[in-house]
Amino acid sequence: MRYCLINTSIFFYNEFGKPFLASPEGFISISHTHGFVGVLFHRFNNCGFDMELMDRPVASISHKFVRSDEESFLKDNPLQKTLMLWSAKEVIYKIYGKKSLDFKDNLRILPFEYQHQGEIKGQLILNNDICNYDIQYSFQDQLLTTFAIEK
Repeated sequence: MRYCLINTSIFFYNEFGKPFLASPEGFISISHTHGFVGVLFHRFNNCGFDMELMDRPVASISHKFVRSDEESFLKDNPLQKTLMLWSAKEVIYKIYGKKSLDFKDNLRILPFEYQHQGEIKGQLILNNDICNYDIQYSFQDQLLTTFAIEK
């Protein structure tokens, strides 16, 4: 991942809460968790970025975002994989940039294996249209970072 310091920019939020740059042009995604803040910038394409600490209790709300076709591949390493699933869906949600998505109905993550870093395939499903995303992820200590750049 390449990092870029944007020292002359000011960013704003649109009516859906998605951040955007006033100058220079480009796309950003912001995430924060328990003392960590991260920003992903891409000059030409929309992007999504998420950070999660491994102690986030997403299992208790998994019924709100885990689809029935995703449950089978969460059985091994359920805590890590459920957090990865949540974070990958957050990335797609941030790329879409509107508040009208249902994490269970509109976002799907395809089966994946738990590793310390890799790629997860995700989909945004709207009105019988499917947009595919390649979501990169990495664990560093207890911090999970995920991101995707729209093609």
